[in-house]
Amino acid sequence: MRRIRLTVAYDGTNYCGWQIQPNGITIEEVLNKAICKLTGEEIQVIGASRTDSGVHARGNIAVFDTESRIPAERFSYALNQRLPKDIVVVKSDEVDLNWHPRYQDTLKTYEYQDRKSTRLNSSHRI
Repeated sequence: MRRIRLTVAYDGTNYCGWQIQPNGITIEEVLNKAICKLTGEEIQVIGASRTDSGVHARGNIAVFDTESRIPAERFSYALNQRLPKDIVVVKSDEVDLNWHPRYQDTLKTYEYQDRKSTRLNSSHRI
């Protein structure tokens, strides 16, 4: 068994946040399905933190456990072929099986932007 860490960026406009919930599609749900299709295993990612509906992220961290022999650094490429354009795995690597994204000494930065214009440049989203 191996634990793979993903650094995930996404435009949350079309999603009901990170965590799986009954009222709509979420980032976690889309990642789980893509990883399951890739590995053939039933996968549940563990995220470092949740985001609310419509919120974007540049570097949310998630992990999953797998028996797959795919090299850890290749998961990002393989998953990006299966994910919608508004979710991108920026990086993938292998971590210790005890490594947990919520229990690490890390910095979380939240940036709130109020756009005066009704026209948004989509490149600012991710």
